[in-house]
Amino acid sequence: MLVPRRKRFTAAFIGAFACLGTLGLIVPGGALAAAPAYTQAAHSGSYFGATSTASAGGGIYEDVPLSTGAGQLVCASAWVRTQFPAVGASGTFVIWLRGETTSVAGSAHYSGLGDLGAWSQVHTCAEATSAHNGMRIQFYPTPGGPTVDMDDVDVHESLAVNGGFENGGGPWAIFPGTKSNFSVYSGTAHSGSHYAATNTASAGGGIYEDVPLNTTDGQVVCGSAWVRTEGTATGASGELALWLIGDTTPEAGTARYSGLPNTTWTQIQGCVEATSPHTTLRIQFYPAVGSPTVEIDDVDVHESLAANGGFEFGGAPWTPYPNTKSNFSVYSGTAHSGSHYAATNTAGAGGGIYEDVPLGTTAGQLVCGSAWVRTEGTATGASGELALWLTGDTTHEVGTAGYSGLPNGTWSQIQGCVEATSPHNTLRIQFYPAVGSPTVEIDDVDVHESLAANGGFEYGSGPWSTYPGTNSTYDADPTGIVYGPAPPAVTTPAPPVTTPTPVVTKPVPLPLPRPKGRRALRIKISLSWTWRYQLTRLDKIAVGRMPGRTRLVFKCMGRGCPGYLDAKVTGFRRVRRLVSRLKARRFRAGDVLLFDLTAPGYTAEKAEIVIQYGNLPLARLLSR
Repeated sequence: MLVPRRKRFTAAFIGAFACLGTLGLIVPGGALAAAPAYTQAAHSGSYFGATSTASAGGGIYEDVPLSTGAGQLVCASAWVRTQFPAVGASGTFVIWLRGETTSVAGSAHYSGLGDLGAWSQVHTCAEATSAHNGMRIQFYPTPGGPTVDMDDVDVHESLAVNGGFENGGGPWAIFPGTKSNFSVYSGTAHSGSHYAATNTASAGGGIYEDVPLNTTDGQVVCGSAWVRTEGTATGASGELALWLIGDTTPEAGTARYSGLPNTTWTQIQGCVEATSPHTTLRIQFYPAVGSPTVEIDDVDVHESLAANGGFEFGGAPWTPYPNTKSNFSVYSGTAHSGSHYAATNTAGAGGGIYEDVPLGTTAGQLVCGSAWVRTEGTATGASGELALWLTGDTTHEVGTAGYSGLPNGTWSQIQGCVEATSPHNTLRIQFYPAVGSPTVEIDDVDVHESLAANGGFEYGSGPWSTYPGTNSTYDADPTGIVYGPAPPAVTTPAPPVTTPTPVVTKPVPLPLPRPKGRRALRIKISLSWTWRYQLTRLDKIAVGRMPGRTRLVFKCMGRGCPGYLDAKVTGFRRVRRLVSRLKARRFRAGDVLLFDLTAPGYTAEKAEIVIQYGNLPLARLLSR
């Protein structure tokens, strides 16, 4: 059964906000005041989350049962903004792998966020270095900062083994017979504390790994990685290639990079589509011969639910929507990946192309999708939207991703999600070009399910909740009209948004919280910090009295963590010696320091410090 021709879901457009004019508002005293009204829309769907805190370690979280073993990478993203009418929200988005062993984490810092339609995406990954049985998704807004809105929390496992390089170099290897170098370093990684580096003097050189994966005609596999140039050089170039090999002729999709800076990580993305059966996926990096060394982290590869999403296998199952004046073709040429792409336009409302995918979803299940689009030929300005429908059994639900003003040579990515609030059995992927708009070209349609329950906040507030013992707020808010102050008569450029006191040169003390109770260890640890934007220095550290057989397990997780600091020691002298090694160390925003203290006859205790951007670190006790 076909979905009804077309409905307008203005509130669901990505990045959309509509100025609704000047409305008369009754204010105290009976005066009539004029104020602009805006639609504060969700990123996708009709709801979004919102949280703020006055406490260190406050915010919201949810726990997801998930078994992971050493080398398993879990990657996550979320869309964030400041709740209107404020601007400048900041904080950290963290993925924890927990249970059975010491927790590991990946974090992404955000700051200076805009409001209304100014959604920003944050990305991070966490790699297991041992077995875990749970995952925690957590937002840490800056204490006292503006409320942060969040939506479309998308979490999934990667097919790449050791894609975060936290478990050494294997199974990655230099391509045989080439003059290539490959190393794994600890330091300012994109996520975690390690990353890879490679260069080559041979054509076809670089690094690769093979993953067993059975694929058939029309199956799309998409991948991404974060890259930068090593050291003081700039300009690293090369490509990431995804190969489908075994049984038949190999097939590949590539993502090129060039002109990379040496401090900022850049994401590259590409897909490969099978046109015949294969048994193995090869993930390969080809640095350009003689190019500066490229650093690599968070290699994330997954299968797409979209059939023939790369259009390498003809047009089917894509088809124009029935009874609309729509055109649809598949061309070979400069595709985003591979060698083919689609093109569509329409003269009828609700026209365009779609495909249906059998997919069982239940309440709270989030499905996220993306596509690469551009305007055909010499024209510019193609506009329209990608819609993800959940259909069958109950009322249809939809999430959209709008596009407009597209250029004709450069591919642009659009992204959106849809969340089920009741059961469905079919996913419809649909492109609606605007009526009369220039033809839009489409490639690499990538759709997958998220591990985050209620990641679109369409299904109430649970299982998200505020962190226990913190002064935090949390709501699942609907799209709606909000009112702002009257605009000034003369518009002047807005001053740059900064986080509170981004530079502090005089040490600021921060005691590690101590638990209460008759048998609590209550070891006094006082730390003093200075900071400059994303870098924070531990200037002083003092440790009080402790039992002679005290045991400390210390771990640092994040981009600025020196790996050699992780240690387990027993005895008060060794504990003091280990703690003293932290003095004068610099850390980066998003890094997490864990202190796990035990002693015979005492209640064990665990605390963490989260490094913030331009602010005093957060310190809090953790439940055991």
